[in-house]
Amino acid sequence: MKPCKAQTIGNLVSLFCLAVIMAAGGSRALAAPGNTPVRDVDGGIVNPWAAELAFFEGTGGSYPTTGTNLVAAGVRVEITQISGQFYGAANTNLTATIQVTCGGTTVKHRIAGIIRQPNQNGYFILPLTSMSLYADPSTPIVLSILYDTPPALNTGYYVDFVMTGRQVRL
Repeated sequence: MKPCKAQTIGNLVSLFCLAVIMAAGGSRALAAPGNTPVRDVDGGIVNPWAAELAFFEGTGGSYPTTGTNLVAAGVRVEITQISGQFYGAANTNLTATIQVTCGGTTVKHRIAGIIRQPNQNGYFILPLTSMSLYADPSTPIVLSILYDTPPALNTGYYVDFVMTGRQVRL
């Protein structure tokens, strides 16, 4: 066989192999399974997130009526679960609220399911409650408890919320 003919056959074989690879999907056909990293570009990088807000809700003096957690800059928080424990007058009813800013709009939701503990004077719990609320970067998550019977002036009741969810880096 002449050297020129062998080179032509080699070139044709190379072109044929290239055509087969391109028909099978280009460079994707060359990637080994399990070695190609995948990232959701639209969704961002997701990390677990948790926060606890404990405060003495009250009237007058230095007792706040809300607890606040500020979302860090550059991340969005999705709150997926919340729970809590609270103290108050034995004859009171409680209303819990959560306020977030999502898409530039501030909304306040009531949280249902607070249970008065029997035979435990003034002790209430919010069992683990599922939700899906988003909070924009650099905005506060505000939690509050409203009492039918508020604490005496310059006193407060103990309030403790725990939130968990996801933090998405934008």
